[in-house]
Amino acid sequence: MGLLALVMLLALPALQNLLEGSLQREVRRISSVIRLLRNEAVLTNSRFRLMFDLDKGAYRVEERNESGVYEPRTDPKELRPHTFPSSFDIKDLVLFGEVSRQEREKVVPIIVDSSGYVDPFLLHFSNGDAEYTLRVTGFTGRIELVEGYVDQ
Repeated sequence: MGLLALVMLLALPALQNLLEGSLQREVRRISSVIRLLRNEAVLTNSRFRLMFDLDKGAYRVEERNESGVYEPRTDPKELRPHTFPSSFDIKDLVLFGEVSRQEREKVVPIIVDSSGYVDPFLLHFSNGDAEYTLRVTGFTGRIELVEGYVDQ
């Protein structure tokens, strides 16, 4: 029993580091996608949608073509559809101050316009035992990860 307790004591920090590493990887990934979309929108005078699928725990990028129709973007590699790890449980997405807690099959669009403006949003999720909020602002494009469920 003592040996088992010692192994658990040593393994717990390693598991926690693994989960935090996954969290940091996902935050870096979504941050780079948003920055890439902002830059490309300004440089090419384009409009994009970052489509969050709350049910599937995934997102994809779409670009508006000359006809005004949105089409999927898969190039570069960062813009391919992405599913969060199974340890992520998306709680909701707050857009323009209104909570998008729609049915779990709801897909929520985040617009990135040609000026680089990103619809401000809060993405609430948990990763294991902890809750987090990913906060994205409009014109500044500031992206931050906050521990806990934050409403603003």
